[in-house]
Amino acid sequence: MHKNKQGFSLLELSIVITIIAIISAGIFAGDKFVHSSRLNKLIAEINNNLTALKTFKTTHGYWPGDLPDAEDIWGSSNVDNGNGDGFITGSSEYHNVGVQLVKENLIKDKSYARSNASYALQYDSFDGLKSAVFYQDPGVSGFNYSSLNRNRFQIGGGYHGFDAFFIPKDAHAIDVKLDDGKPRSGTIFYRIFGTTTDASCTNSTTSYYLSSNIPGCNIIYEFE
Repeated sequence: MHKNKQGFSLLELSIVITIIAIISAGIFAGDKFVHSSRLNKLIAEINNNLTALKTFKTTHGYWPGDLPDAEDIWGSSNVDNGNGDGFITGSSEYHNVGVQLVKENLIKDKSYARSNASYALQYDSFDGLKSAVFYQDPGVSGFNYSSLNRNRFQIGGGYHGFDAFFIPKDAHAIDVKLDDGKPRSGTIFYRIFGTTTDASCTNSTTSYYLSSNIPGCNIIYEFE
């Protein structure tokens, strides 16, 4: 006995394709929403870290790491005195930033210590994202777009936060929220160092390389 075998009709196929397209669009929109939420959380974390730094300075009169009598306050275990010059300079000072902010209960303790592997501030919004907080003379070691004598966050990949971590579109979004949206001006720019280059972040122009989906930017945020 022969059984009749019937395939899907064009109407049925069109319905299935439409359903798949709707589901795919929903997943894509959901992914964009989640990523946007993580960027907003990161911006909030950066602002919270800046508030923590300023609160510390208001309390002690110095930035964390630069505090000249830190050992008198907390003892010498995992703490170093700074030189009190108003800038977070040298590893003996910037290695102390996270440690001293934790001691003042201004940030969460993430096992910060005075070593290259453990000193950089960490973020809950993105795994592997870190930032060093320090001062560097303008125009030195890749700070080609800085003309200000300020302390700064260096936010990116690697233990110092100098490697490219952000796709240029995300770096631009952060820059727009916190500064002027331009990669070579204002208080937010990028540092040519590690895996971050002019080509990877801006396509060697004065604007972010928005068509690139490859991580190509770190973020430098000068604050005071």
